[in-house]
Amino acid sequence: MAPGRKREAKGAKPNCELSLGDLVLAKVKGFPAWPAKISRPEDWDRAPDPKKYFVLFFGTAEILLSDLSTIGRKNILVKLPQ
Repeated sequence: MAPGRKREAKGAKPNCELSLGDLVLAKVKGFPAWPAKISRPEDWDRAPDPKKYFVLFFGTAEILLSDLSTIGRKNILVKLPQ
């Protein structure tokens, strides 16, 4: 029998803090992880939300509003070194 998937504790905190301009690998369901940058929503005529990160994907100019709870698990996978 295959081992079960590990589940994180509810409300688990990310192992790194992200800030404006950080480079990350981000993922959207149905697409591979893609390099992106933490950006300001005001630059794109969006209202800021303190509970979310505004992510701009390189090459496609697509955007993602990611909940803080999805860092390291769902949408924002890793912070890239600069």
